Amino acid sequence: MTTTVDDLPDEIMLEIFSYMSVSENVNLLQKVCIRWKSIAQDAKVWYDKQYVIGYTVTDEEAIATFRAAPQLRTVIVDREVEPAIFEVLSKSCPEVTTLDIDYRQTVHYTKAKNLFDGCKKIRTLKISERGLLADARFVDAVAELAQLRVLQLKPYHNVGCQVPLRGLADRCPHLCDLDLGWLHYRLQEAEYFVSTEGRALRRLCVKWTTVERRNIVPLLVKCVDTLEYLQLNTYDVVDGEDLEAFRALGRLHNLRELIFDTIHKRIPHVIPVPFIGGGLSNLQLLGLWRIPDLGNEAFLAISKGCPKLRELSLIACRGHTDEAFKLFHQLKQLEIELNIDYCDGDDAELDKIRQLMPECHVEGGLGALITDSE
Repeated sequence: MTTTVDDLPDEIMLEIFSYMSVSENVNLLQKVCIRWKSIAQDAKVWYDKQYVIGYTVTDEEAIATFRAAPQLRTVIVDREVEPAIFEVLSKSCPEVTTLDIDYRQTVHYTKAKNLFDGCKKIRTLKISERGLLADARFVDAVAELAQLRVLQLKPYHNVGCQVPLRGLADRCPHLCDLDLGWLHYRLQEAEYFVSTEGRALRRLCVKWTTVERRNIVPLLVKCVDTLEYLQLNTYDVVDGEDLEAFRALGRLHNLRELIFDTIHKRIPHVIPVPFIGGGLSNLQLLGLWRIPDLGNEAFLAISKGCPKLRELSLIACRGHTDEAFKLFHQLKQLEIELNIDYCDGDDAELDKIRQLMPECHVEGGLGALITDSE
């Protein structure tokens, strides 16, 4: 008696089908017979699958896939698509937990509400801020996702409209990873959000100051036991609050990654304060216009004060960046990775670091002075 693949139990077929791609599942397996189609649509097959709508996938193909894959969990929309895509997605794929939509795609309030009414299990949402720019109620639609844990509002024009945080605070109790980019927000609502009972904020990306030009960092002490990643955009020293802000940073003992993005103003001498004895492993300074203002001693204090620092990045920094590295070879911590990109200065200083600190891995290099016009 001949044994065929049809003699295999469903459990073995499930294991085999789990190795197939989304395209192979929809276009091949499900077209063999009724049994194969049923097995191919089992939740176990789709648990780790992601479907990407790129330029090689037509809207019609995407719609057909959604209808054939009711157990789909992860959808990435990598280009602008027709609104019909989201209508079919909401009706056909109620199990979606991760939705990542291209930053150029505008999902208006009504469309967003219909989409999230059908895909109520979304836990990770990455979507353009354009919906919020068009209608402030867009955030109300997002807040319907009671299981939401990760929210990224992708910047489009960086015009910085205001995002209402209170609705997210009240209706998304599990939200622990929030990226607002360059959107504005109010101090009172930010305080309400971080103070929500049970909020375990792990990652946060926001502007350095609120609408009222108040620094947000002192509020984050409420998240001292949970916050691991912090990106502060459009660094701006608020008179009278700089020392308080940096001291508050120093109290975030669980912080592992800190990014200062777009630093248009002088960083004060108090910046080493938060790093003394801290657990920081990754520090990035982006767009620092006058790195000598940081000062060699301050630069050295940052590095020395972080015994766990493993990665230090300077990106688009100017003002003879080599001045900041002249004392770097005195560090006791040698196993560190330096990432230098689009910074000015004398590359000889980095060569000296490579010679004196062979265990320090240096990526990139210093170049000619970047002028104001550039």
